[in-house]
Amino acid sequence: MAEPLASLLTDGSENSDSGEIRLAVAEIIGATASQQPSRELSDKKRERLIESLTRMIASPDPIVADLATESLARFGPSAESALPVLNARLAAAGGLAEAALPAAAILQIDPANSRAAETLGRALTSRSPTIRMLSAEALPPQDAFGMFRNPDDVPPGAALVPTVRRALIAETAEVRVDLLANLAEGHFPGEALGREVRAQFNHPDPAVRRQAARAVGVRSDLVADPEAAVRSLLNDPDASVRAEALRQWVRLPGLPTDLLFERLNDADATTTGVLAQRIPSDVEPRRLPELRAAFDRENLDGATRRALATAILLLDPMDGRVATSVLSAPDAAEIVVAYAYSNSERDLPPQLKGTLLQLLRVDEPSEDRARAVKTLKAFADASRSLTAARFAAEAASAPDAGVRASALEAISFALTPWPTTNHAGYAHGSGELAWPPPAWSLLKTLTGTGLGAPTATMQEFANRIGLLLDGRGYEQRAVIGIPDGFLIVTQIERFDPETGRPSPPPDRWNTEWLPLSRLRVRDWFARILHGPTGHFRVFLIAVTPDRRPDPGVATPTFDLTSGWAQLGGSRLPPGLADERHGDRSVHVLIYQFEKTEGGVEFKHRPPPTLGVLQHLRAAGLWDGLQDRPAP
Repeated sequence: MAEPLASLLTDGSENSDSGEIRLAVAEIIGATASQQPSRELSDKKRERLIESLTRMIASPDPIVADLATESLARFGPSAESALPVLNARLAAAGGLAEAALPAAAILQIDPANSRAAETLGRALTSRSPTIRMLSAEALPPQDAFGMFRNPDDVPPGAALVPTVRRALIAETAEVRVDLLANLAEGHFPGEALGREVRAQFNHPDPAVRRQAARAVGVRSDLVADPEAAVRSLLNDPDASVRAEALRQWVRLPGLPTDLLFERLNDADATTTGVLAQRIPSDVEPRRLPELRAAFDRENLDGATRRALATAILLLDPMDGRVATSVLSAPDAAEIVVAYAYSNSERDLPPQLKGTLLQLLRVDEPSEDRARAVKTLKAFADASRSLTAARFAAEAASAPDAGVRASALEAISFALTPWPTTNHAGYAHGSGELAWPPPAWSLLKTLTGTGLGAPTATMQEFANRIGLLLDGRGYEQRAVIGIPDGFLIVTQIERFDPETGRPSPPPDRWNTEWLPLSRLRVRDWFARILHGPTGHFRVFLIAVTPDRRPDPGVATPTFDLTSGWAQLGGSRLPPGLADERHGDRSVHVLIYQFEKTEGGVEFKHRPPPTLGVLQHLRAAGLWDGLQDRPAP
């Protein structure tokens, strides 16, 4: 396939149609190269692809040449035969902006190439923001394209460490900020740069200190004791630096409660938001003044208000002021649900229930009454208890027929039992998801996460995962209990096989063929050549005592996995919900599929086209699931 397509690139015509065809052809061949791990290709096929891509570097279209260069880099050392052509392109570059891409490609193929390292180092430390951005984009993170490399290959960014070290000592604040951001993203090995990064904590520019805090928090290999390093910035004179230091620190285990409340009313509202998510469920009553002071602050986001209101009402169920404030907030239903999750009786405080009933019994329609109806149904669904059913029955006597109908619906919710778990690990009523689950495409086992301390309850842990998924658009999902743990499964989504990013709405959740009018030129051309294709995935997050899961006996089919998000409920069964998270492991499993023209069959694709971290970063989940050393 590569040879006939590559021959189209010799067309020297400058008309727009020819240029469009060359670009499409380049992207198809580049996609073929990047979507099949080099170690899975036969030697002959790999050589043909590398040869075709090498010829494409001489294309009259610079975009085609760039795509070929990027694709060759993904083969790593096995593309050694392309080095003469890449070196020639580097020598012919008209400046650093033009030289960054071939230099980065050469380093990924030949990490010891001093000329490429020197060129890319100058680009990364240029005074031009544009050149710095282009050079950073040219060099992928250390774990990118890991499937194309052998474990003992030298990381492509290793040769840049001396340049980065010098720049962190002598360069401008703007250059340092960008280098620290690149370091946090994994572009350079971190072990050799810890002392220089730690020195940035004393830089006069708060932007440098803030980025250094993030780098140390994200990269556990930078310093021996990341907690102590980040803690040193908690008293920084700049509020944004303090907030970033706290944001990184609270993701580490063992945050002292005294420090949390000492900082809860920091001048920066962002700090309040960060710390509010870590308020322990067993907070002492003496903390009520600090909690109320924080709740009264302006410009709090919804997640912060929910956390603070829940903590206050758990300590003082008769706090009418907070109850009234909660029910007048746009996110009243979410706050009530958060309270029900945290309350062992799955009930609401008397003051909150009384205010809610008053709103439900108002004769005239209003926003407050509509919000109260939504809150009633959300509470009943979250509680699933006789207590909630009795409360909904009181609302069934409201004068408005619509409110009465909603109250009856709430009673039905409250009387529907939670799915229970049998000895085999199936959620009753589903019968289609067991632990261990079917063999997966990708697995990432986290030794520790930023989701919560070991003292957090399982429901608190599940809530934090839920907030993370909500923020990334994964609103349809299922929570399923398994022995001594739980699973959270996302709705199946369409994604870009090159970048790992979710497809834009409405295509993201569409599992049918996309119309030609919504395809890019590359995809349109690929469909003409190969027929329609689609790439889909499901994320399964498992919290379990198992240190590493063994695959089950079921076959991972598209129909099976696409139905998982409809199983189970929205919260954990009561007995499991109140348990402490303890030392359970967190596993992220990815199920990846390709839909082809061969009928309605969806083919599971092991080995996958992207690395697990690329999937998680592209989906926006990695920041919330950052791997941490075990406590």
